Amino acid sequence: MNINCSWCGGSGKFVYYMRHYPVYQCRHCGTGFVHPMPGTAELKELYNDFIPQLSIKSLDRMKNVTADLLSQIGVRKKRAGLRMLDIGGGGGFYCKAFELMGYGSSVYVDLDPVSCRFARKELGLKNVTQADALQWIAEAGGLFDFIHCRHVIEHMADPVGFCDALIKAISPGGVLLLQLPNGDSLEYLAYWHLNVLNRLRNISDSNDFSRLRTLWYATNGRLLHGMDPPRHLWAVSRQGLRSWTYARMLSGEIFTKHLGNRAFSLGFQSSSKILPRIRDMVGQHVLSRINGGTHLVALIRKRVIS
Repeated sequence: MNINCSWCGGSGKFVYYMRHYPVYQCRHCGTGFVHPMPGTAELKELYNDFIPQLSIKSLDRMKNVTADLLSQIGVRKKRAGLRMLDIGGGGGFYCKAFELMGYGSSVYVDLDPVSCRFARKELGLKNVTQADALQWIAEAGGLFDFIHCRHVIEHMADPVGFCDALIKAISPGGVLLLQLPNGDSLEYLAYWHLNVLNRLRNISDSNDFSRLRTLWYATNGRLLHGMDPPRHLWAVSRQGLRSWTYARMLSGEIFTKHLGNRAFSLGFQSSSKILPRIRDMVGQHVLSRINGGTHLVALIRKRVIS
């Protein structure tokens, strides 16, 4: 049976189990993926109250983060105002900051009812929809000047179909920002305290690997950064993302960012203590230079047809 990669069409090979989920890796682009995918009911249950610690106190910080992000990707205000769509935006903070800074209006869509309730009642956003993002984007219609999709597509059974739908929703001259874990990255190895040891132990136990073999997988890049089913179903490589953009003749940039970049690392905080500073130096300035930083980013700009 041929199991093909959705991003480049290459054939997949089995690499290991995580819990009871078989993980494959594309022979062509290196993207990792689960096969078969979990069912819809299992995924919906997983994202009920997915972000439990939402607080209005974070708004001021998020305004600064959003301002930094928009500056880095070149989104500028227009006299008539821009229209933003944020898919799975972690409680609606990006949308609220976008509006408060005078960029325009926003639409927030999330599967999690708790996040949607927070966005409506605490942040006061008017355009909030609790829905499956792929179904919503296919049915909603309308165009957006800026579409923000941060760490969402790695959770989806059909991320390529979803990204194709997002492309259709960009207005001429508009921007789509996709952010997801960089499946190639080794930066995470410096942050062993952030669930890395549990992941290594999980893979070792699920496959009856020795600790030495698991460590070898980690150091040669075969552990597919970001893969963590049923939460993360994909570990997309830079080549996989490039293959998707090339096949659709999209104009844009593919790049990575390390954890120290505030605009792309929501919630990450540096420390003045010696050990965390050493971790940051090794992760952000050594390991991230080997296979790229933790975050994989696609910045797609839709051409204006005159």
